Amino acid sequence: PGVAFFSRLRGKNVIFRASDCILSLGIHWMRTSEPVGLLAAMYALVFERLTSRLAHLIIVPSEKTKRLFEEHHGVQEDKLFVSPHGYDEKRYSLADDGIRDSLRSKYSLTSEDFLIVFVGSGDWIPNRIAIKYLGDYLAPFLNTELPRAKIIVVGRKTEEFKNLESRNLQVIGEVEDVVPYLVAADLGIAPMKTTGGMSVKAAEYLMMGLPVIATPEVTETIGRLKGVTETDIEHFHLAVLESARGMTINKSVRKRIRQEAVRNFSWDRIGANLTDFIWKSFNGPE
Repeated sequence: PGVAFFSRLRGKNVIFRASDCILSLGIHWMRTSEPVGLLAAMYALVFERLTSRLAHLIIVPSEKTKRLFEEHHGVQEDKLFVSPHGYDEKRYSLADDGIRDSLRSKYSLTSEDFLIVFVGSGDWIPNRIAIKYLGDYLAPFLNTELPRAKIIVVGRKTEEFKNLESRNLQVIGEVEDVVPYLVAADLGIAPMKTTGGMSVKAAEYLMMGLPVIATPEVTETIGRLKGVTETDIEHFHLAVLESARGMTINKSVRKRIRQEAVRNFSWDRIGANLTDFIWKSFNGPE
């Protein structure tokens, strides 16, 4: 808020890019007895609200976040603009070039194994809850019902969850590039009980043409796009099992999933729309 305050004093236009509504998350964590909930709520009441008041425009990644800023901070609708996080479509290429077989071989996975991937940082509370769900519930369930289904967890600061590893759950940890793991996978999952302004992991899965199983908390931030199956956390394991048993994924299916994701999350399109909106907001229509 200090930067915003002095920028306004100097007559500058202030744009606040908010990835989440921290106040909303803080309140949720307080209700679920997460220790950081009170701190997050206090931080948001002071810094997030003040910055919101000082900003001329607030850019948010989803309709959900827009609604939360209106409800929790009293921000007027015409001050908010929804612009999803953008992705470089060239980076998320469907070109295989032996990557799939090579990576699966590295982790002793056969062509018969159905590979499920979860991507997320281990220091983010919603991800921590989700990873514990994978280890405590989903992996044991699949081990009994469909032993060929394997789960990998990819992301920084996830190594502390290695104690959850089992025959069909492996914690890979931090990697230089997540794309090869998405190429090797058959399904992306997002068993989130809560999430931030936009589910980055779900968007990444879709940009790689991966089918996704996600909770309503996730689909609320990205939309019900092609390739996304929505289910609540209580029935999540059944949706994964059904997908693993019946899913036949080929390149044409992944291509169609990716095409819709590119239309929604390509940085070229998002960047152009955002630039146009900012220009018109401060300079008027051409």
